[in-house]
Amino acid sequence: MGISNPAGTISISYEEPITFFEESAKRILNAIKNKPVMAEMFVLMGQAAYKEGAPPGVKRLLSEFDIYQPAIKLIELGQKNHTILQLLL
Repeated sequence: MGISNPAGTISISYEEPITFFEESAKRILNAIKNKPVMAEMFVLMGQAAYKEGAPPGVKRLLSEFDIYQPAIKLIELGQKNHTILQLLL
């Protein structure tokens, strides 16, 4: 359990970006339902990324784990094809 291949976590494997997010949410919630410790792992990983006392190896692994850029690309694609709403603030 943990990060072994963070770069391979997100890939565009669905025709519609919204399907990626729907399926990802289902997988995450199912994992938490079947293994409640997974919820703690999500929190732990988030905390470890910002803790000063985290070991350098942990910080390095988490710094390589960029979920934002691939998600941004999927969201932008979904906005272009009108399956994801673009909010104007």
